[in-house]
Amino acid sequence: MDHEEILASLRERILAFATLRVSRDRAEDLVQDVLSVLHEKYTRVTELTELVPLAFQILRFKMLDAHRKSLRRDTAQSLARGVS
Repeated sequence: MDHEEILASLRERILAFATLRVSRDRAEDLVQDVLSVLHEKYTRVTELTELVPLAFQILRFKMLDAHRKSLRRDTAQSLARGVS
């Protein structure tokens, strides 16, 4: 399996996992973010057995970050309307 096939397989796994938890559009964005991080910071990691857990860890961090941002945004909007 060459590097491109590994990334395509990994992309499908990440997308399937993310789509179960968020909308399809948001899942696509998360997948792109994860693949970007892998490409920029983890180029030395090439084995599928290493890439899968690393990619899912990055995905979980990205999903938690998006959730925290959403909560902060909702809180800020509530405060702006005078609702606590």
